[in-house]
Amino acid sequence: MAPLPQVLAGPIVRRVEQRLCSFWIALSYPASVQATIWRGIQVAGQAPGTVASGDPEVAGAIATTLAAGRRLHVAVVTIKLDPAEPPLEPGQIYAYDIQVVTQSERKGLRQLRLLEDEFPELDPELSIDRPLGLALGYVENRLPSFVTAPATIEQVRLAHCSCRKSFSPGRDALAWLDDVIAEHLTDPSARPQQLFLTGDQIYADDLSAALLVMLSDLAEDLMGAKERLQVTASTPSGQAIDRQFDADLHNFPAARRHKVVIELGGYTTEEGESHLLSFGEYAAMYLAGWSPRVWRTLGTPDQVVHPPRPGLP
Repeated sequence: MAPLPQVLAGPIVRRVEQRLCSFWIALSYPASVQATIWRGIQVAGQAPGTVASGDPEVAGAIATTLAAGRRLHVAVVTIKLDPAEPPLEPGQIYAYDIQVVTQSERKGLRQLRLLEDEFPELDPELSIDRPLGLALGYVENRLPSFVTAPATIEQVRLAHCSCRKSFSPGRDALAWLDDVIAEHLTDPSARPQQLFLTGDQIYADDLSAALLVMLSDLAEDLMGAKERLQVTASTPSGQAIDRQFDADLHNFPAARRHKVVIELGGYTTEEGESHLLSFGEYAAMYLAGWSPRVWRTLGTPDQVVHPPRPGLP
């Protein structure tokens, strides 16, 4: 198994209301996850869950990760303000820290090194085969933040997208949105308050064969074992098939999956040559769509171009 980062993806602000805010994170190990919020832009303190300003926290909550694979553990932490407490103020900036807690240690975003840019020359173990991570707060040790919904509809600023498409000739639109937030970081009236993805969040059918090779390798590391897919079909010679196959590139090669997903899966896609099939592949694609830290070397021509597997239709 290849090494995996402690934080596979996230943290991501999932939902914000007057008395509620939720944060999502994916880890490579089980843990408790604590979220804490403060008013305004904040710099992380030396200790996890603290800020350099010494300002009191607004609220916090803790949750336990759910195991989705041997090395894939997901948590959604929801902070609910007590009815006796004042609600979150409309149109205001709130900073947050996420602390990952195990029996032996507690790490905030600063200790997890998510508040600093990655530099290969400073970290000999850092892979240069993937995009480098950037500080979540845009400068070193500054905590990430979000903006609450404004008081009037005229002040609402939404970002609307479809899906994260890896196999596209255009540039990443969310990179532009990131620039917008960085430019207007301290101006809550100019920052978008919400992001809506009204598609399926990622493209499962239209991706490159080289990327599928990477995702297949990542999927096996996340799940801790090969998954099995039930195949019920007939070969061109009339032989009946009704058994399970390992969900890997040996049985379901990259760039050769269209017939499988159309004829056996009943899918309606016009693409599908490198369609995601297993749960692990889907999980790997979701993580890769939101985090550069899980990326690894893409597939090479000799891993992509090879004859089909005998025994499958």
